[in-house]
Order: sequence, then C-alpha cells, then structure tokens
Amino acid sequence: NIVVTAGAQSALVNVLRSILSPKDTVVLTLPFYPDFKRTVEMWGGVCYYAESDCDPRLLDINIKSLAMTMRRGGKCLKALMLCSPGNPSGKVIQKELLSNIVCLVKAHCKKYQTKVWIV
Repeated sequence: NIVVTAGAQSALVNVLRSILSPKDTVVLTLPFYPDFKRTVEMWGGVCYYAESDCDPRLLDINIKSLAMTMRRGGKCLKALMLCSPGNPSGKVIQKELLSNIVCLVKAHCKKYQTKVWIV
C-alpha cells in the first residue's frame, strides 16, 4: 500500500493518529525535530527521551539509554521515532546500530506482549 501526503509532517501526523491512543508512550531520540513532540502530544501520547552519543557525524543513539527509556514506557510503549538523516542534526544512523535497535524493539515486544512501531 502507498499513501501520498503533502510532505513528511503530514505523513507523521497520519501515522501517529493511526497508532496512538491517549497515554501511549513514544520514545524520541535526542536531538529531534520539535514537531515530533508536538505531534505525539496532539494525539494524547506521552514522550520519553533517549540520549545520543557525541559523534559529530553520526546519529549515534546511546543503546543503553534507549533500552532504559523503553523500559520506562513498558506495556504502554507504542512507538520509537527515528529520523535518519537526523533533523535538525543531519546525522545518519549506521546500519549496525539500526540492527541493534530492531533487536531491542523485538525483545521489548516479546517481554511486554505488545507491538512497538519504529517510525
């Protein structure tokens, strides 16, 4: 299926409107585009934040911080929002890190018997 939108922000609004219920949690990685937070909150979601490491060229998400932040969301965790290249940083998530993130999300889903979207 293909959905055509009037830009990335419209796509984000449509996706989050489709998957979020009030009080669902969404993990954002720092730094993030400010509209991400506003869009999550617009649909009643709650934002948690995961730290990034300090490589100036890469969107180097701190996997330990991400795991701890996901645990805070527990069964209410509905989505992990990633942006690569990052906005506003322009940094890129490397393939190995993305693979580790997918494994982390799968483990979370299994533990809490829930589904988590990677947006």
